Amino acid sequence: MTQLKSELDYVKEILVEMMELVYNQLEKSKEAFLNHDVELAEEIIHNELRINAFDLNIGRECGNILALYSPVATDLRFVLAVLEITSSIERIGDHAENIAEYVINSEKPIREDLLKENELDKMFDLSLAMVHDVIEGFVTEDHKIARKIFKQDKELNRINRNSSTIISAQVLKEPEIIRQALYLFSAIAKLERVGDLSKNIAEEIIFYLDAKILKHKKKAKRLAEEE
Repeated sequence: MTQLKSELDYVKEILVEMMELVYNQLEKSKEAFLNHDVELAEEIIHNELRINAFDLNIGRECGNILALYSPVATDLRFVLAVLEITSSIERIGDHAENIAEYVINSEKPIREDLLKENELDKMFDLSLAMVHDVIEGFVTEDHKIARKIFKQDKELNRINRNSSTIISAQVLKEPEIIRQALYLFSAIAKLERVGDLSKNIAEEIIFYLDAKILKHKKKAKRLAEEE
């Protein structure tokens, strides 16, 4: 194994750790928001420091690789993809933290009927599935897993679009729920952004894997011609 390959493997390893941490943050934000668990929300906010540390570490490692090894072709694409994925996964962590802040700032749990009518549980599950799938797609280098994301994102967008009409109608009917409605609408918007960011990550995975497949095809063709 070359030193460059060793460095690239290390970057992949720590990025996967970061992705798994962010997934756990999002999972906890679901539990905190649906159950109005203030202590869990505070834990999420505290863990954000770890995510920021991963972000800085990965950026530093990628910078060193570019400076020391001047990678080209597939290796360069991998480093560029890692930088983009890191940025997107860090922002997903920010959205999980924002949702936790809504829990801390709200005086009482969001009413069950409001959560149900706006399909918030389903939005959380879709968002978590998307983040899980991009992690698996990145680890296993599987195009099919990455491409599942686009279908899931359409469903998230549907719920997000419908929520505006549903929440507006609910507030007109019961003006006293406006504070809860605002927190709910904000959480829905954050989950919709998680979907967009997951889609961005999937695109970066495909960007890198397409280059890797093309490289292997060219190598196979060259070997066949030499025979």
